[in-house]
Amino acid sequence: MLNNDQPICKDCGTLFASNDNGSRCPNCGSASKVILAQLTIQLRIYMRWRMLGKRFGKRVFELISGHELFRKENRMVQKGRLVDKENDWYEEIIIDPKTGDVIHETKEKLSNHYGHGSAKPKQQENSND
Repeated sequence: MLNNDQPICKDCGTLFASNDNGSRCPNCGSASKVILAQLTIQLRIYMRWRMLGKRFGKRVFELISGHELFRKENRMVQKGRLVDKENDWYEEIIIDPKTGDVIHETKEKLSNHYGHGSAKPKQQENSND
C-alpha cells in the first residue's frame, strides 16, 4: 500500500475502513479492493546547437549555444561560446539556468586562450626503459 492511501471497493467505490485481509465493503459486502496510485514523471529536454562558418574550406568561426553538463559541479548549465579565428577572438559564458547567475565568463583574444580544455598540454607518460 502507498503511504496513507485507503483501499476502495472495486464494485461500488466505497472507502474501506481498513485494509485487513478479511475486511469487507461496509456498503455492498464485497471483498474486492482497489488502491488508487498516482505517478508523476518530470521530463526535461536540453537542447544545444552549433554553427560553423567556413571560408574556402577552412573554419573561420564556431558558435555554440545551449545546455551542457557542467562537469565541475555535475549539473546542467546554459553555455554560449564563440571561437572567431578570423578576428582572433574567444568568448564563453556559463549561466546557472535556475538562478540566472553567471558561473564563468571569458572574453579574450583567441591567441591568448590556451591551456584550457583540449588546448591543455598533454601529460607525458613516464617510461622506465
